[in-house]
Amino acid sequence: MDVGDGFVVPILMVLGFGVLGAAIWFDFTYNPPLWLHALIWPPVVLALALAMTRYLKSFLAVQQYHVRRTELE
Repeated sequence: MDVGDGFVVPILMVLGFGVLGAAIWFDFTYNPPLWLHALIWPPVVLALALAMTRYLKSFLAVQQYHVRRTELE
């Protein structure tokens, strides 16, 4: 199945919104130095992006298979 790159945009939007909100909340609640933000958020973004990519790409492949199967019937 070729799902292309269509799954990347929703991942970027959801992940950007969630991580930015978490970073702002963390900053206002604990007031850490800037280097701590630079240390915390890149691994969080990378882990969440990889997890979301795997599941969303699988979901889109299954949906594509389902649509092609119903078109052939």
